[in-house]
Amino acid sequence: MRDSNPDLVAEGTVVSFELIRISMVIHEQWHDALETAAKAFFSDHDNEEMVRVLRKVHAETDRPPETVSEVEFAQKFGRLLSEAHDWLLSYTNTQCINDLNCAWQLYHAVYKQIDEVIKSQQNLDLHFISPKLFEARDLTLTLPSSKQHKPGTPSVTISKFAPSLRVLQSKQRPKRISIWGSDGSMNLF
Repeated sequence: MRDSNPDLVAEGTVVSFELIRISMVIHEQWHDALETAAKAFFSDHDNEEMVRVLRKVHAETDRPPETVSEVEFAQKFGRLLSEAHDWLLSYTNTQCINDLNCAWQLYHAVYKQIDEVIKSQQNLDLHFISPKLFEARDLTLTLPSSKQHKPGTPSVTISKFAPSLRVLQSKQRPKRISIWGSDGSMNLF
């Protein structure tokens, strides 16, 4: 398929990656990881699990920021998270619980700020969290649909993505995105 339709494959790859990116933005990734790690440390007394969770989220977000949202996150929390990571690494070498206590003072400060941001978000601007989707226009990628496609009629392709998406207020914070089709229809997902 890559040989016969390279544009379609490229578009599908970008759209898939970006939809995954916006499903859990960086603030939510850290919020979730810090909650999971705190439960492991404070409730379950499982330091190994806590270290595993924190090392994983540090590794996942250690790449250079690609979106405005990721840049803002790095500017606001990068220094604190880097310092907390240093304490975490020190603990892995020394097994000194005081190193974890120092790390958790920093992680807790970050968590409180992230929690406020997340609770206040009702909409997310696509150009801040996924400029690639924001700029995507007139794709060859077919619009997902529950409607039966009639043979002989042209497939409805993605014309563009709505400039913002709605965050549904629940623990998992699902997002609702609108996509315009080449037939002029607006589709909610």
